[in-house]
Amino acid sequence: MWAWLKRNADAVEAGSAALTAGVAVVALVGVVWQVRAASDIQAQQSARDAYRNHLALAVTVPDLAEPADACALMKGKQAPAYDAFVAHLLYAAEQMLDQSPDWETQFRRDLEPHLTYLCANSAEILTDGALFDLMTRIVAEDCPDAPKCA
Repeated sequence: MWAWLKRNADAVEAGSAALTAGVAVVALVGVVWQVRAASDIQAQQSARDAYRNHLALAVTVPDLAEPADACALMKGKQAPAYDAFVAHLLYAAEQMLDQSPDWETQFRRDLEPHLTYLCANSAEILTDGALFDLMTRIVAEDCPDAPKCA
């Protein structure tokens, strides 16, 4: 056996080096996969937290969540608060929709009471990704029939 090892030492060394390199590559791929999985989990949790925070805010200020007169809110003393409320909703929507487009129906319902605001300010609302697609559809489909402020 020792004689065989001495005769084939170079080949055994090369095989060991190749095996070590292969294990290192597999370990590196595993680390990259684990980091991406952790990042995805963090992004999902962050999106859920953003929506949960918005729901808590909506319960706290129901007059902003379900405005009786969006035009009055947009022009009155509460205009900055209403702007912030809708921006918060759009942020939560952006976070959730980027994680799962399945949330679109829910956010259509959440955004519906704010159509007057969204349609009046659609040019200033900066979005991307799935929320951009949703806002584009809302503007095209819902804004022509939405109430307009005088």
